Amino acid sequence: MKKLLIFVLLIICGHAFAGDWDFFQLNKTSYFSYSSYASTVIGGLRIDSVLSNGSETTFYLNKQFNPENPASCSQANLDQSYYYENSFFTDSIYQRNDTVFYFIYQSSLPFFFLPKATIGQSWDVVSTVSGNSYNTINFTCISNEPETFFGITDSVKTFSMTPNGTETNQTPISNFEFKLSKNYGLIKYLPFYDFLYHPANYDFTQYTTIGINSSTLASGFQVPRFEDYFHLAAGDIRLWLHDVRTDAIMVPDWTEYFRDSITQALITPDSVVYTFDRVIEDSGHVMIQSPGMTEVYRKTDFSYLKNCPPQNTGYAYNIPMYNPSIPGNAGLIVDPKPIAFTIDSLTGDSLYAFSFTSYAFFLDTIGCGIYQILDQDYNYSLNTNAGIIESCDNNHGSNCTKLVAYKINGVQAGNISLGISTGPKVESETMNAHYSNGLLTLNNLPDIANTGYDYRIFNSIGKLLLSGHETHSVINFDGNSSGVYVIEINLNGKRKGLKFLVE
Repeated sequence: MKKLLIFVLLIICGHAFAGDWDFFQLNKTSYFSYSSYASTVIGGLRIDSVLSNGSETTFYLNKQFNPENPASCSQANLDQSYYYENSFFTDSIYQRNDTVFYFIYQSSLPFFFLPKATIGQSWDVVSTVSGNSYNTINFTCISNEPETFFGITDSVKTFSMTPNGTETNQTPISNFEFKLSKNYGLIKYLPFYDFLYHPANYDFTQYTTIGINSSTLASGFQVPRFEDYFHLAAGDIRLWLHDVRTDAIMVPDWTEYFRDSITQALITPDSVVYTFDRVIEDSGHVMIQSPGMTEVYRKTDFSYLKNCPPQNTGYAYNIPMYNPSIPGNAGLIVDPKPIAFTIDSLTGDSLYAFSFTSYAFFLDTIGCGIYQILDQDYNYSLNTNAGIIESCDNNHGSNCTKLVAYKINGVQAGNISLGISTGPKVESETMNAHYSNGLLTLNNLPDIANTGYDYRIFNSIGKLLLSGHETHSVINFDGNSSGVYVIEINLNGKRKGLKFLVE
């Protein structure tokens, strides 16, 4: 990977930079969307490095680190890190003359495509993956006509996709679209992986390009900015659930609530500062007043927002709501997730949500190396309505603060009052967990026949051992050693922690 960073500087011309019918173009970000459950997921792809050797070109996707590099060696370090991989495509796309190739380890034959195919031209993509019900998908170029997409009109080739077999529980690939624009790349397509790996339990995913961004053009969807997330004002109210799950057997778990009434919002070019009066309802339902508190959000801590997607790795100087031990010469490496898009049911506005996880990897900017703090990780989420909506510090247990109700710009969601009945708790004092002969039985669970519940089981040092969704009160927990364990139950958005003993 290091040689890539050298060669890319030497390339100053050639097909890879601005060829007609290229899948992607150098330093132009292509934003795509696909449906996932109740939301639309938005990802990004960017050819930011190219290695050319005569008629052969390798395109590297999403490899460049953000421009706020804290050290000259950061790119090389992060490129070699195992967690720095794209979840949609792997390392590269390879092109020889006018044919594009993509390889996966499960198939000895690659996916390949002919971008410059003429109308009527066809070819077969053959997979050797043993789990597929059929092994061949035929591409045929069926049209080349002008089309308009996110405000741009360009020539677009449409390709049919015909498999040599079917699978009863799988939507046929012929129902999906594959379209290539002459000057702006792929606008409707499927992950190249799908053409080689498509067993019976695997359904195809339609990607649709919804925006592009380069130094000369920005059209369609663009990544939300720092100020799109942090824009609260005086009078806004947030109600938080603070949930602590300990890994110490003698220390009980606890839940409390915070209601923050913002009294001032100071917005500068570099940061946003919220001043608020906090009322705490502690685990014993005692009310505690904490006026004049502040939260500070700095753009430098969120510099990766403008590059995610397509960037798969970010760099943070601080974690919102927590103060982890980050040395002065190091910064936290974060793993951003794709953006989720929904329509706000209360306002009808577009709502974008973003989250990241960090496994406590740090980049040492003096020694130019990466190290990790063991048994520690962080994750948080934010959206364009409320800013931060969840923040977790998972260090030998879990310490999570989650937004459960709010009143923002006059629009209220949920109950923002404090009191005994506040918040999403499982109101069952008689619920308990009992283990016997490999089976864990949950007694007095309410309403599970209708809704089911999610669960997570941890050992005594906070390690996650088992998780899932269940509609019955009995869970198979066989094969575990003697000791004390904790099961966390999530029932209709309400959580309950129960300890049990394996003898």
